[in-house]
Amino acid sequence: LDYYDESREKVEDFFFNVIEEKQNNNEPVSNFKIDYCTLLFNNLIRFIGDDFTPLKGINYSEYPTEFCVSQEVQGRYPLKLYIDMPQETCIEFASRYVGETFTEFDEYVEASIMDFINLHNGLFCVNESSSNNVELSLTPPQVETEPLLIFETPTSVMTVLFPFGSINFIFEIKN
Repeated sequence: LDYYDESREKVEDFFFNVIEEKQNNNEPVSNFKIDYCTLLFNNLIRFIGDDFTPLKGINYSEYPTEFCVSQEVQGRYPLKLYIDMPQETCIEFASRYVGETFTEFDEYVEASIMDFINLHNGLFCVNESSSNNVELSLTPPQVETEPLLIFETPTSVMTVLFPFGSINFIFEIKN
């Protein structure tokens, strides 16, 4: 991100106002959450484009899916990231990600979305290992087949608007 301090403040606001509010405390936002979200924004810029607008996140206890992939980070910072979007949005997202033009939703588009979530979480795990000596592991990315996700604790959904459609990033912090 161009202005790291300003961007970090926006990321902190996102986590304090959305993710941390469910705990009803005034503790500072943990660095891992800030690092995770900042890396996500950087990866969107690097691999998809900088023509997006993030909207304020909202907590949900359940969420209806369109096309949704997920992956779990395990270890000291257990969380599960879901990426959900309409199939038409998937086509352009995948096209931008791999640098090719897809015209229909198929297994290549699906694999591209799964590769993006795996790349993002993999980079996060490597960064945490090298910077903070924290070992994390990943489950394989998967397609969520249930039409409704139900969460045990309030889970934050942040919508990111691109000219080609909206993408919902769902952050389920595991305890």
